[in-house]
Amino acid sequence: MRSVIAAVVLAALASGTFAQDGNWSQWRGPTHDGMARGATPPLTWSETENVVWKVPIAGRGSATPIVSGNRMFLLTAIKTDKQVERPAEAEPEERGNRRRRRRNRPPTHVYQFAVLCVDRNTGDEIWRTVVNEECPHEGMHSTSTYASLSPVTDGTHVWASFGSRGTYCLTMDGTVVWGRDLGDMTTRNHFGEGASPALHGDSLVHLWDHEGDSFIVCLDAKTGKDRWRVARDERTTWDTPLIVEHEGVTQVIANGKNRAIAYDLKDGKILWQCGGQDANAIPTPVVKDGIVYLMSGFRKYKIQAIPLSARGDITGTDKVLWEYDEAAPYVASPLLYDDKLYFTKQRNPQISCLSTDGGKLVWGPKRLGGIQMIYASPLGANGRVYFMGRNGTTYVLAHGAEFNVLAKNKLDDDGFDSSPVAIGDRLYLRGANYLYCLADRGAKTGAAPAPKGDKVASTGGNWPCFRGPGGAGTSDDATIPVEWSDEKNVAWKTKMPGKGFSSPIVFGGRIYVTCYSNEKDLDKIKRHLVCVDRANGKVAWSKTVDATAPEREERRMAAHGYASHTPVTDGERIYAMFGATGVVVFDMAGNELWRRDVGREQASRFGSSSSPVLYEDLVIVTAGNESRAMHAFDKKTGEPRWRTKSVRPFANCYSTPSVFRNADGEDELLVSVTDEVWSLDPKNGKLKWYAETKVDSAACTNLLAKDGICYVVGGRQGGRTAVKIGGKDDVTKKNVLWSTRGGSYVPSAVLHKGHLYWVNDSGNVYCVDAKTGEQVARKRVRDRFYASVVLIAGKLYAFSRFGGCYVFEASPELKQLAHNKLADESDFSASPAVVDGQLIFRSDAYLYCVSKG
Repeated sequence: MRSVIAAVVLAALASGTFAQDGNWSQWRGPTHDGMARGATPPLTWSETENVVWKVPIAGRGSATPIVSGNRMFLLTAIKTDKQVERPAEAEPEERGNRRRRRRNRPPTHVYQFAVLCVDRNTGDEIWRTVVNEECPHEGMHSTSTYASLSPVTDGTHVWASFGSRGTYCLTMDGTVVWGRDLGDMTTRNHFGEGASPALHGDSLVHLWDHEGDSFIVCLDAKTGKDRWRVARDERTTWDTPLIVEHEGVTQVIANGKNRAIAYDLKDGKILWQCGGQDANAIPTPVVKDGIVYLMSGFRKYKIQAIPLSARGDITGTDKVLWEYDEAAPYVASPLLYDDKLYFTKQRNPQISCLSTDGGKLVWGPKRLGGIQMIYASPLGANGRVYFMGRNGTTYVLAHGAEFNVLAKNKLDDDGFDSSPVAIGDRLYLRGANYLYCLADRGAKTGAAPAPKGDKVASTGGNWPCFRGPGGAGTSDDATIPVEWSDEKNVAWKTKMPGKGFSSPIVFGGRIYVTCYSNEKDLDKIKRHLVCVDRANGKVAWSKTVDATAPEREERRMAAHGYASHTPVTDGERIYAMFGATGVVVFDMAGNELWRRDVGREQASRFGSSSSPVLYEDLVIVTAGNESRAMHAFDKKTGEPRWRTKSVRPFANCYSTPSVFRNADGEDELLVSVTDEVWSLDPKNGKLKWYAETKVDSAACTNLLAKDGICYVVGGRQGGRTAVKIGGKDDVTKKNVLWSTRGGSYVPSAVLHKGHLYWVNDSGNVYCVDAKTGEQVARKRVRDRFYASVVLIAGKLYAFSRFGGCYVFEASPELKQLAHNKLADESDFSASPAVVDGQLIFRSDAYLYCVSKG
């Protein structure tokens, strides 16, 4: 075993794959297909336009960077001055007037193989860990590098492979947990290595196809030990496996010249196989709706569509749904965007678009001028397709049925072989020498992007806070079931250690939810933070927080419980508010990092419920019941950064604040308080402006924003107001667009296609014109609601306290689509979370996952 230049430590590992708005956890992104759902990267850029930052990279590497929270990880091989002696190589034999292909000679210099962690907001290097130092045993292609395998993360650890130089597991702070030497590859013509590892739960799969004994191996991600290993009848490939679940079976799909094979992740047994691909298989398969699409295009072109339900050898059978052989990519993997496949012809800048319906050609091949070769795989985002050439020229095409070039951009660096990464409004590109962060002019690094309002957000695998990404309570996931029961579409349910009104949050493959118990003795009340594997509902860990101060003994407060604040996470820590016990912060493995007291005034007989929010390096908490103040703490250390106190407004504030960006590019912390909406500077807590609203007596609901307008719905008597964002001091007369009675007391609203929708605690469903504030429709369902409605793919999901979940069409007709009821008779007052085909919700007794199947 080669030496590992770091101490070996033991650490808990998160299970499941990791994806979200805000993360790019693996090669080809959160959904394995090159899509950046919910991202809004720039359309145009150059060396002088829309560059947020540009930093040099030590060494060379073509591995695509990955992102977890505010951290970006990339691999590099740094050439040193140390040298080794190599035996002289014989000259190549003559064959007629031609020589045999000269193999790429092995290097004589020693390289440092390093994992870099940089701050994705600034480009600053946070840490660098050299995991190995040696002279590679063979050469590589002139366009390759010794750091070409992309890493993968689950938000708690990073797995990095340098192929023949070892595979390693590191903590998020760069400490090596384990390392494995899987042997030395002998690649075809010494072209180099490039098959990235794939992670699923606590399984790490590595494809080892070369000119020697080829195999595929599944490692225990916690320890690096083999779980299974299967020999393969293949020569060199550079194909990264695709891991996908289908009908209860997790398949590992690996392309190859002889056979494309699907293995059972559980034991490595072959589920199905199909011949007909080409040599030098490189493109990673993509999958949608139970069909996998395989491609290769070295010397011949082959695209195949195969159902994941196939079994056995299906070569030449009708199990192959369709084939296409007019063009296919050699190096770059395809992009699967809705029902369209985008790909190159061989390595050439000739682009084709193919329909997944029967493999029919939509358009192409179309040539992109000014590019010689494309190695980077395409990116899909915001109705656009990004193709990047090796020379730094990137074309932006319109996604659709016609070939339409929207922009052509050029950077000065070259060697753009790693694929682009898009998160939020940022686009990250890695060249041979530099790492770029690009965004539209006026965008501000590190600030929370303003929600887009009518455009339903993609959660991308995470629901990290109350009401999800942007606090908007929306998702475009069309796979969420409309109907379920105890016998239908309930994937799992898990008993909770106590009650709670807080919503579950999701990050990567794990769910985090708070509960309380022992409420009969308020001096010794216990809070719980529970971590659940969202793949199977098993509790990964559970932490108990003992009370540091007694809660108020009051009937109304007891009725609403002592776990009403939804936690929030940035992928590095979980921030929880526990009333008089204060703010308690954990790492992703459940270790307590710090806690802070926020007061014990207990101003309200209803308690408090405003959830914490994150902004840059701050966690912000509204502690109305505890100190009638809003507090900001340093996320890492818990040190107080600012405190804003106001007696009456905060004493009756249960609303969770939100950060929005105004027309001047400035960030505003907006919060609904009694009779008013406030804008604070999130950096220092100072009041910027305020406006009067119809939210009387108690402010419970979250506000929404779109196109510079915030919508406030709430109050004990129920009111609604629209306010233009911006200004100074009292802006009521200038900025209030409309204000009227009729609203929601506890549940928050959603915004969709120019209408506001909500349910209230009295059992009414509302549709209101967002432009005028006028009521368009109201429907009575005779149930009480505390949970906020969520908008999922044009449908409203509303959980009543004791009467089940109602599903309505998000239109002025408010057509009821379903009413789902479970046998659980406890209280369903928490708002749900939506991630990757799963609807996660909780009662006082259980945590549930609803999904199709």
